Amino acid sequence: MDIRFAEKISDHISEYMYQNQIVDVDELQVCKYNLQVFFERTVTFLSLGVLSLLIGHLLDIAVFTITLMALRVFSGGFHCKTFLGCFILTIVSGLLSVPLSSLVVGSEMLLGLFSLVPMVLIGAVNHPDMNWSCSEFSAAKRWSRAISIIVFVITIALTMTEVTNTYSAYTAVGSAFAAASLLIAKTIELWNRFLAP
Repeated sequence: MDIRFAEKISDHISEYMYQNQIVDVDELQVCKYNLQVFFERTVTFLSLGVLSLLIGHLLDIAVFTITLMALRVFSGGFHCKTFLGCFILTIVSGLLSVPLSSLVVGSEMLLGLFSLVPMVLIGAVNHPDMNWSCSEFSAAKRWSRAISIIVFVITIALTMTEVTNTYSAYTAVGSAFAAASLLIAKTIELWNRFLAP
C-alpha cells in the first residue's frame, strides 16, 4: 500500500470540490490538508481497532486512545514528521497500553497525579505545524489544563468505583502518554530555542 494514499485521495477530492465550486481557491490547501488528516486518522484508528479486537482489548484500548486524544487535542505535544511514523507510534502506543495498564493497577491515582503536574504546568506546546496565534495558544493552554483536571477526576472516580480498576488504569496510562508527549515536545522546543546550533 502506498503510504501517500491519503494525500492522493485528498488531492483528488479537493480538486473535484474546487472544479464544482464547492471550495474557493483560497480554501483549497486547507481542504486538502483536512481531508488528508481525516483519511490518515481513519486508517490509523481502524487498524488499531482491528488489532485491539484481535487481542481481545477493544474497549480497554478505546479508553486509552480516547483519553490520550482528548488530552492531545489542546496540549499538542510530540508529533511525528510523517504519516508512517504517526501510524506506527499510534499502533505501538495502543498495544503497549495493555501490559502497562496491568502494571499500574492499584497506582492509577498516583500515575494520574504525576501526569497531571506537567499538563497543568506546561499546558500546551505550539507545534510548528499548528502555528497557533497568541490567543489560540492561550486558549489551548486553558483547555488543556481543564481537560487534564477532568481526566484526573475521572481516573479517581473510576478507581473508587470499579471492581477491577481496568478502565481507570487505561485512563491513567493514557494521561501518562499525553504528559510524556507534552514533555518531549517542550524539551525539543527548549533545545531548539536555546541549545541548537
